[in-house]
Amino acid sequence: MPVSTATARTKLGNVLYLTDFSPTSESAIKYVRAIAEQFDSQIFIAHIIETPEYRFVPPEGWAVVDHATDDAARRQLQLVEKRLAGVPHQVLLRHGEVWRAASEMIKIHDIRLIVVGSHGRTGLRRFLMGSVAEEIFRHASCPVLTVGPGVARENFRDSRVSRVVLATDFGPGSLAAIPHALSLIKEFGSRLMLLHVIKPPTSPEESLEYLQLESENKLRELLKEQGAPSTSAEIAVRLGDPREEITRFAREKKADLVILGLKRDLEHVGMATHVSRATAHAVVCSAPCPVLSILQ
Repeated sequence: MPVSTATARTKLGNVLYLTDFSPTSESAIKYVRAIAEQFDSQIFIAHIIETPEYRFVPPEGWAVVDHATDDAARRQLQLVEKRLAGVPHQVLLRHGEVWRAASEMIKIHDIRLIVVGSHGRTGLRRFLMGSVAEEIFRHASCPVLTVGPGVARENFRDSRVSRVVLATDFGPGSLAAIPHALSLIKEFGSRLMLLHVIKPPTSPEESLEYLQLESENKLRELLKEQGAPSTSAEIAVRLGDPREEITRFAREKKADLVILGLKRDLEHVGMATHVSRATAHAVVCSAPCPVLSILQ
């Protein structure tokens, strides 16, 4: 994610790039390289092999299946390494459940950012590299940068971050993401667009004009609380379903990055709330640019 002028490098820390070698995972590589170059980061290229399917293989053939699976994964990892030539990196090949293996990597290597490619599936196998990878999204203590299928559809050309959309519902999670957004735009010299989506009034007593004005004032107040002048960001209030309006707004504004702050369900530690996950999933699936989710 290069900037146009030379600046002193900011240390981001170690980055975990999780890949299943799919086209969507491969599309995330250019962002991994850009992050490493911009933030002088160490990249950990990781592939996790789940338990192979032995249903049609006799027991004496299991070792052969394991060897072939590992060998194929190593060859694919070598191809990924070639695309990251010149970038400090380390390759990790692990076996087991995706989240358990990923969580160990995060702790052992002090990971500060996870980068993944999303298939944008729906239903039981709906998210990222499959249903199991939704755990990464729900549980990861560090930010997750997701490069979804919409990025490829929109022919996203490079990894510059000139226009950043931060969508907020004024909840704790989205509010906590504002300092991260301001830090990013300072690093990249980006333009911040602060967005809030309101639902249509449910009663005649509620004035749409009043709701819009109130929301705009709240957005300006948020900037003021962070010590940022209101002129430093574009303020926008949209009417409709957040899952649709965030994507529509990002496309209209030709955004290079969408930031979503998610909140945890305090009654179920480690889980993001249902509404936030549903919204984030929909945005990841259709956004024309990468999505950075920050779980608080």
